[in-house]
Amino acid sequence: MGGSAPAALGRGRSLGRAGRSRGRLAFRGGDGGAGLTLKQYWRESRNFSLNVAFAFPALLVYELGCWVLGPRVRNGAQLLLRELFLEIGPLGVHLLNALLIAAAVVCVWEAWKRFDHLPARFSFLLLECLGYAALLGPLVLLLEAPLVRMATLVAGPGGTLGTALEKLVLALGAGVYEELFFRLLLMSAVFHVVFGLFKEARWAAAAVALLVSAVFFALCHHDLILVGGEPFVPRVFLFRTLAGVVLGLVFYLRGFAAAVYTHALYNLLLFLR
Repeated sequence: MGGSAPAALGRGRSLGRAGRSRGRLAFRGGDGGAGLTLKQYWRESRNFSLNVAFAFPALLVYELGCWVLGPRVRNGAQLLLRELFLEIGPLGVHLLNALLIAAAVVCVWEAWKRFDHLPARFSFLLLECLGYAALLGPLVLLLEAPLVRMATLVAGPGGTLGTALEKLVLALGAGVYEELFFRLLLMSAVFHVVFGLFKEARWAAAAVALLVSAVFFALCHHDLILVGGEPFVPRVFLFRTLAGVVLGLVFYLRGFAAAVYTHALYNLLLFLR
């Protein structure tokens, strides 16, 4: 779904290098050519390869952080994925890691060949996602705390957060693996099942997929599903469900990378407040 899901969910096309907008310049290329415009960025930013390539730095920093800090900062959605792949056999985790690395390498190479102004595009993406993340703040206040940190599927000892590095790693882990599991995989799969079985309107299938993924996203933070999760509290569950709906809309309308960084930046804003 979004620009990151299979083509059946796409709402726009990447024009790549051959389809540059000739509108107003926003960034000027180092070669003196036409720079990247906001219109071009908006039109092309939902390309699947570009999304995976831009999400890769978050994955890389997260994995390096886990290597430094140890397993206590591993994200719960990542652990769920590992459990699913372990059903294949003892080598399931290695297969998961190999698939992630292969997808990242292929998409980074494709984005490098097809698109120019990659630093400018990434800068635009981060600014866009920071705006989305900041808009979630008023929603949190309206839901009448207790405020719950969305990133903490698996917290550190005692359920507390420690150093700035731990906060960064937890935020990035939630952004990458929760958006990968609940939006890119689950939401896309539900969409295709509903649309394929019942041949309903695309918007209806998207709405069902959005709701299912949001509810499951919220449930997986609680001990009803996740061992060691937080006790079920209706208000907290409602908050996380609504947050899942918002992130699902970002994914559907703007793509996987936008959902990843909106999620991660929102967590960081909570952790640093």
